[in-house]
Amino acid sequence: MTESLEEALTRVLAARAGRTPPVPGGMAEAVRAHRRRRTRRIRMATVTATVTTAVLVAATVVVAVRAGDREAGPIVTPGPAVSGPEGRRPAGGLRPEPLESLWGGAVRTFPDTLGDGTPFDVRDIIDDRNVLISTGPEERPSRLLRYDVRTRETAPIASLRVPSGARLGGFVTGDGSTAWDVWTGDRAEIWTAPIGGGKAVRVLSVAHGEFEWPVERLQISGGRLLWSDGDGVHRLPLTGGQPEKVPGSSGLHLLIWPWAGTPGENAEDKTRLPFRTITNLQTGRTLTAGFPVPRMGGLWDCGITWCFGDRSARTRDGSRTIELPPVSYEDLLIPSLDRFITLTVNAEDGTATERLLVDLETGRAASTTPTAGQSPLAGPTSRLFHQHLPGRHLVVDLEQIP
Repeated sequence: MTESLEEALTRVLAARAGRTPPVPGGMAEAVRAHRRRRTRRIRMATVTATVTTAVLVAATVVVAVRAGDREAGPIVTPGPAVSGPEGRRPAGGLRPEPLESLWGGAVRTFPDTLGDGTPFDVRDIIDDRNVLISTGPEERPSRLLRYDVRTRETAPIASLRVPSGARLGGFVTGDGSTAWDVWTGDRAEIWTAPIGGGKAVRVLSVAHGEFEWPVERLQISGGRLLWSDGDGVHRLPLTGGQPEKVPGSSGLHLLIWPWAGTPGENAEDKTRLPFRTITNLQTGRTLTAGFPVPRMGGLWDCGITWCFGDRSARTRDGSRTIELPPVSYEDLLIPSLDRFITLTVNAEDGTATERLLVDLETGRAASTTPTAGQSPLAGPTSRLFHQHLPGRHLVVDLEQIP
């Protein structure tokens, strides 16, 4: 069945709750109206009926900074193409391989319940051995724990209390702490807790004011919390205090610290690429995507090095292009670690046949289970690819992929 635009918006907003803020009163309809205007100008070039409308929701993506301090990476020529299983529909210019065969060293699987039978959700990767998990309802978790993927032992981090009617944005880990944002009524809050265990502390509470997203792309770097709000990029010590605006960031949206740019994903003028121009707020270096939005190319997103949308990915200077299958709205996210994206491949009847994890840097792609809903990637600088499969969690540590 073909999904309506309103249904798609509602589902995408809900699906990205793990890293997306709630929609304040009256805002959902504004987003719907805005996307209706946008959709009139877009025709997704696909033979399926399922992917007839691509919806890009401007999200407050909550990510951990691990690769953001690097400059745009080099352009790497893809390796040799590898044929996939016989009978597979073409996946653009990609030749997918089974995930375990291609990047098995980065894959971890473990049960989706604790030893006492308690189910849990995977929130982020802490280090090479531990993941951040939560118990309780996904939207209102009650506990955060550290989970050892080798021994399957847990250690408590903090108790949580998400008020009724509030929405949890998502989690970020770094510098020995975890942080998350919660939206309650007309305010947005940022909370932190030590990974080693302790008490959850609210370090910031801010009114929505004139901004749709007062806490946008929460990140941790150098012992500080960083985010943007439409007026610039702000920072605050993990221990709390008074936030300050980063010099030179006025009007910019945080991408991956120290990179910030314009236009943001909420920009009205959709003939412009999101984050077409970005600036390194530490060095002052500026990068600009040197190609126009393709007329029939659907929706696009840009990271530091790569921009991608329906049917192709391009480097900012336009010197390299990778042919892709049609992009669904669940998959439209800024590339993780500036190189990884996911793509859903559909059969002619619209049924999802596989989900691809694509490495734009090498041109290689891994075939994974076609799970429904949001992309398994956690955000532009997160090392986490996660799928909740029947009875188990599958995690790929993107930093372990050579």
